[in-house]
Amino acid sequence: MKIIDEKGRVFGSINVVDLVVILAIVAICAVVYKSMVMKKVNVLENKKPYEIQVLVKSILPQMAEQVKEKDIFLEDGSNAVLGEVINIQIDVTKNEVQTADGRIVIAPVETRRDIIITLKGTGKFDEQRGLMFGNKDWQAGGAIVIKSSKVKFGGNIYNITD
Repeated sequence: MKIIDEKGRVFGSINVVDLVVILAIVAICAVVYKSMVMKKVNVLENKKPYEIQVLVKSILPQMAEQVKEKDIFLEDGSNAVLGEVINIQIDVTKNEVQTADGRIVIAPVETRRDIIITLKGTGKFDEQRGLMFGNKDWQAGGAIVIKSSKVKFGGNIYNITD
């Protein structure tokens, strides 16, 4: 019995061209899988604990009350877990207001709240780029959108400590 018959089939059942295509697809899949697994391992190796504070300004009181300790928050764009809520500071929003005589005073806005959410998590720190999640880097002062199972807020990173 010949390995390749007169019709170009291996062992009389598989065409040589089809076999080459199948082997190429398997090789590409193996390379892609290996690179993805290695990338995940490298990201997990360098993680350190951190605390991140997110300042969310001028939200409705009902939204502020939805945040509870032990809630898990994620970064909206990448769905990366930022951490667990360990502290919540809620305060009445204060705005600058001009009085009738032209002075600027700080006045409370009773219908709005400012909230500082402190999250504890693990992440990769880069000395030059800051706290890393995937390809994104985060520093204090940067805008961020966070979400839990109940709420989604746009805020600013207030502080990062490791």
